[in-house]
Amino acid sequence: MSYAPGLTRLGQGLGALLGVLVGAALLTGSRVAYRDSFRGVLDFVGRHPLPVVAGLSLVGAGADLRLPRPGMSRDPRPGARQLLAAGSALLLLLYLLPQRGKPFGLLLGERIVAAASAGGLRLVAGSVLFWALGLLPLFVAMAALRALRRSARPGILLGLGARYGLSGLAALLCLRLLLDELDPYAILLQLRTAVLLGVLVGSLSLGLEQVLRHLLYDPLPPLPPPSGLARDARLRELVRAYLTCGPEHDASVLDTPGVPASHALLRWLMRRRLAELGAELGLRRAGALRPSAPQAHAFLATLEARPVPPVGGDTAPPAVAEPGSLGLWLCTGAWRLPLALAAALVVLAGGLAWRLHEPEPDLAWKLGPATAAGDALFGDLLPAYVIALGRREARGEASERSPRAGDELRRQTSALVAAAAAVDRPLGRRVERIARRAVALDRTGLLWLDAVQEINRRVRELGMPYYVDGNALVGGAGEAGRREPLFYVTTYRVQAVRRFALAGRRRAALHVRRLDRLAIAGARLGMVRDDEPFALVMLDTVEESVRERLDALGRERRCGIGPGRGSDLARPADAACGQALRALLEAQGLDLGGGRARTERELVARQVAATERHELQHQLDGEDLAIAPALFRLAPGAADAELRAVTQELSALLAELATTDDLGAAWKLGDLAGHVLAQAAARSRYRYAAALVVGELLGRPVVGPGGRIDLAAAAELWQRAPARPGELGAWLAPRARAAHDRLVGTPLGPGSECSGER
Repeated sequence: MSYAPGLTRLGQGLGALLGVLVGAALLTGSRVAYRDSFRGVLDFVGRHPLPVVAGLSLVGAGADLRLPRPGMSRDPRPGARQLLAAGSALLLLLYLLPQRGKPFGLLLGERIVAAASAGGLRLVAGSVLFWALGLLPLFVAMAALRALRRSARPGILLGLGARYGLSGLAALLCLRLLLDELDPYAILLQLRTAVLLGVLVGSLSLGLEQVLRHLLYDPLPPLPPPSGLARDARLRELVRAYLTCGPEHDASVLDTPGVPASHALLRWLMRRRLAELGAELGLRRAGALRPSAPQAHAFLATLEARPVPPVGGDTAPPAVAEPGSLGLWLCTGAWRLPLALAAALVVLAGGLAWRLHEPEPDLAWKLGPATAAGDALFGDLLPAYVIALGRREARGEASERSPRAGDELRRQTSALVAAAAAVDRPLGRRVERIARRAVALDRTGLLWLDAVQEINRRVRELGMPYYVDGNALVGGAGEAGRREPLFYVTTYRVQAVRRFALAGRRRAALHVRRLDRLAIAGARLGMVRDDEPFALVMLDTVEESVRERLDALGRERRCGIGPGRGSDLARPADAACGQALRALLEAQGLDLGGGRARTERELVARQVAATERHELQHQLDGEDLAIAPALFRLAPGAADAELRAVTQELSALLAELATTDDLGAAWKLGDLAGHVLAQAAARSRYRYAAALVVGELLGRPVVGPGGRIDLAAAAELWQRAPARPGELGAWLAPRARAAHDRLVGTPLGPGSECSGER
């Protein structure tokens, strides 16, 4: 490849391309940045960014490259045509790629037809901007294909539309969001998307155009001083050697004896340059490769930026000092530049792989005993700090009370930091950091959550049996119409650490009990976090849920979906579930009367194991789990985030059933009933996931189009179950595994490797 020192055209183009590569590596290496930058209404960009960004960049470069420029020595159509063809092919490929279970072109057409046929000018007008976002790549591709005809020359609008059309429509969307009076922070996120798209596509397009314009169409003669480009420097060397050896040798300039061979790309560029030099003298391409002595002197004079000597005059070339450069050195050998490019690609790919690599989590945690100081710090002082922080940030707080709330927060913060420093000085510094970041301008909460992670890491290093779960929620409108983030933590005492091997990676589950007494965070059996390597199993919540269901089975002989929560159709199914579950438990030798304590212990152990398995499957699947294709047909109007959440719960529920014994399988049927039959959770992801599981176990669907659940059909599962008291686990497990393979398709862990700490 040729080389240009300084800010020449080639230098600018290579700089733009390098900036795009580095930026893309950094952006792609951060899932948070990638998700926040290409999500939202730009769904097709978020799912398939490569064909859109690359296609628009190629079309923009090809359109601008084909426009006439002063001093261009050649018709630019050959290079521009390839760019336009490749760009339009990539943009058209976008409409063939699957989205929501269908090709994007078909899905977009269905949306347009549905909105237009629904009637209503407001609905149609509100959808026009979204249609334009989806159709812009198609319009750009069609315009690029039209410009491929020899008689057609693309206008400047094609280049501008390809480079900045998508980001311009995204900016118009920001205006629409502003008119809808949404959260200004959401508008800023969308504006950032628009700016990033414009910078990415524009820089990539400009870089390609500048590099190709230099390589293919730089005008002659070059401006003085003599060009430092490797192409021209090597060509000067070849022409001098050609004159020294004499044109009488039957060899072309490029094959002059005594000059080391150049790599293929440099030879191609020099051949094009010789053709341009020959065209100035009226020579054909073959004549330019084997010029006469006067013609070779004219070539050399042009390359050295000096007057062409007159024919018959003194043709002795003066000595010219060649400028030295790294690019010239790289291009003087046949293998130097290819090896340098290969090394650069290895470094770039290695850096990108390092950014994308998920490091093995640090699961080292040797649990020590709980202490009075630790219980006071995590059970009293940290929750008291959260309460003081919430009071200061309370919505609608009177202005005269704000100083009082601020003073209380400062007192609680000082007491908290002092207590943490008394336990461990580095821990005190980390606790002080969450106090500072809680009042920082951090609308995303990423700084706050990072500070909470640092506390947990230090706690693990000290062997303390505590865990802090941090959350950042955006509350309602505060004073002056602002939406303030609410930062809070919940604290737990760790009872056990259990480690597993999941698809070749190590994960761990923490068995914990709630330590704080804050009325926040709800009653969950377990949870996982993307920023922590542990799944949490809430032992106190598990025990309470088992007691509640046993009470319902003993008193009312039902599975216990809650009084008043089920519809008239759900209550008979709940009763059928209760009868089936009682029969299965009694078949396992459990007593629902006087031997309640043993029964409760057995069922708590099964529920803990099921919850642990459920949360570990969430860890294995990750937050970017692909949506089950069946959900696109059942709920075509649902948002992707909702369908992905249903898929995640579907995978975890099937994982529980695939790795359980007869007693655990019987108890799990009660959980499925609680999810499917509860009316209060009509739009819950757990309800739809559980209904899909029931359908898979029965062998026929119970969820119809639009997400409608046939409760009468679902009740058949609990009518069948008592017939298999001693083989229920063996009957459910293979069906659950087959359903998981068909619907989800992810690995089903964990493996056999497991160790526990108590």
